[in-house]
Amino acid sequence: QMCIRDRYMGSTSVENAIIATEALRFPLMIDPQMQANRWIKQLFKQQGLVVLKLSSPELMRALSSSVRIGKTVLIEDVEETLDLGLDTLLQHQIFQNEAGIKFLRLDNKDVEYDEAFKLYMTSKQPNPHYIPEVSIKVTVINFTVTFTGLEDQLLEDVVKQEKPEIEQKRDEIIRQLGSDRKALLDAEESILKLLANSSLEQLLDEESAVGTLRSAKFTSAEIGRRMEEGTSVETEINAARDSYRSVAIGGAILYFVVADLMFVDSMYQYSPMYSCLLYT
Repeated sequence: QMCIRDRYMGSTSVENAIIATEALRFPLMIDPQMQANRWIKQLFKQQGLVVLKLSSPELMRALSSSVRIGKTVLIEDVEETLDLGLDTLLQHQIFQNEAGIKFLRLDNKDVEYDEAFKLYMTSKQPNPHYIPEVSIKVTVINFTVTFTGLEDQLLEDVVKQEKPEIEQKRDEIIRQLGSDRKALLDAEESILKLLANSSLEQLLDEESAVGTLRSAKFTSAEIGRRMEEGTSVETEINAARDSYRSVAIGGAILYFVVADLMFVDSMYQYSPMYSCLLYT
């Protein structure tokens, strides 16, 4: 899902996204190229994402409302310090009343806490220095674009220009392999669940249990066959794509050379997306 929503993210960013969505503490993402920001906005666009800034006068009121109804909040342009008023939220200082309802103390008020609430924070600063008091409250994740990630994206763009049929076939193979892997995991899970919840006698006596096992076995074998074929085709496609890799490497080098101009003057700042558009 990460790769589909934002093509400019490499494997490192996909790993970062898993950490951001699964971490126990709310994530603070170092995001100078705004790729994590775009990803969050796309990911929760259909759910009514609430976008705020720490400088907004409505920050605490909007946060209280979102905590109460279980909305997802994105706080943009975070700097090296965080508002002390967020401490109870960042540290998950949740308590229950006598009725067992969860509350959180926010802005000097007890706000009912919905477990569906999510909070994400992004910072445009390329190399922020967070003091320990900030680091222990959040999960700091570096979403800065990597050379490998940009190289892969430029390679994709070049192949789309030169051999669009190859890139289209590759996209189809990737989606099919992903779908098959999920189906295979579902089949294995159904078998394990059946074995865990049934005795040996039930497995032998009930035709439905035997039928389920046979069906799962057939499905697994069919998916395994398709995955082998897909992997073979993907290897051939990647070999064809690699003939353009030197062009992608040159483009990635050029981007990072230009990106370093921001250390000369702040007016020289270019996003990877803009550079890829110029490149193609």
